[in-house]
Amino acid sequence: MFSHYLQRGASAGAIAIALMSVPGQAQEALPTIDVGATRPSEAPSSTSVAPGFDPARAKEPIYRDPPGQTVTQIKSDFLSSTPLSTVQEILRYSPGVSFSQGLTPRDLIVSIRGSGNRLSNGVRNILMFDDGFPIVT
Repeated sequence: MFSHYLQRGASAGAIAIALMSVPGQAQEALPTIDVGATRPSEAPSSTSVAPGFDPARAKEPIYRDPPGQTVTQIKSDFLSSTPLSTVQEILRYSPGVSFSQGLTPRDLIVSIRGSGNRLSNGVRNILMFDDGFPIVT
């Protein structure tokens, strides 16, 4: 038990001696750095655009309708001459759209190529319209 206190005292003494032997270091001032640049005279305008982008090109068809988007319009004359009765039957004529039956008769899984969605009980990030009104799938 006495040796424990002796070791603790020796450790404290060694730390005190080590701290006293550290030479003091004075703070030195850092040299001034001169960049040598001038401030621009004009502020950037609010009409500036990203480099390499021309706003006039946004009106071209390739920018208005990106090639990765598919829009399928089914006209009434097509429907009158074809015996289609469900949305599933109609959308079979749309490229990249497929359907599969889920576990129940009401469970229909819609898969659209490129969308990354294969969800039952509704579709996320996909809009389907009937006469301009959105359809809940």
